[in-house]
Amino acid sequence: MALARFREGMSTLGEAQWIPDSPYREARTLKKESVLRKLVPQFSGNNLRLTDYYYLVITTDEQTPFDGDSELHPQLFKAEISNDDLVFRDHWPALRPQFGWTNYRQMASLIRKIERQLSVGSLFLPTYEMYDTHRSVFEQDDPPPPPGSDPPPPPPLEPPLWGRWIMEYRKTLCHLSCQGYSYAIRRWRNGGWDELERVEKKDMQKEKKMLAMLSSTVTAFLQLRSVECR
Repeated sequence: MALARFREGMSTLGEAQWIPDSPYREARTLKKESVLRKLVPQFSGNNLRLTDYYYLVITTDEQTPFDGDSELHPQLFKAEISNDDLVFRDHWPALRPQFGWTNYRQMASLIRKIERQLSVGSLFLPTYEMYDTHRSVFEQDDPPPPPGSDPPPPPPLEPPLWGRWIMEYRKTLCHLSCQGYSYAIRRWRNGGWDELERVEKKDMQKEKKMLAMLSSTVTAFLQLRSVECR
């Protein structure tokens, strides 16, 4: 609703004044200049109405949660005047067609299958790629094995890879970040990241070198799951 109300030149992306009186309770605002300049204009405009927005829900449910218990469905309130009183009616039944759902694992499987068939890698903008930050939310670690049992062997390391590792490079512990067939190796030095090597496209020789480095330290490296290194 805030994006539908936003117009070029506005210095704040804010929710309507009636929000504090509604079940939402608190009106939120966004004032960060870089976001207002670079991101918000891509999702707002003079000709965009609330009915022009669509929302994709991604979960690990096996079937759409929108068909389940109605008490768990979203509540989407809008202000209305009734007998000179301000009332708030739930518009979820009317706005339901604007909400879609997909299962994360099925989506990820389809994306990986397509990316393996593309020699150029992902055709989407970087903001739509399957970053490891998404995986940390949806792909939780498997439950631990029963006591006394042997741990399962680690999965084979084969490109395309997505993730972050601490590994040995040039006799120094470095940070390896992989995104498909591209990767970067950085070293923390003097309070900042010093980039030692970067590969932006598929390169068989570089892939073999990267896998060799990972394999040689497979018992020592630590994969970073939910920590974002800056």
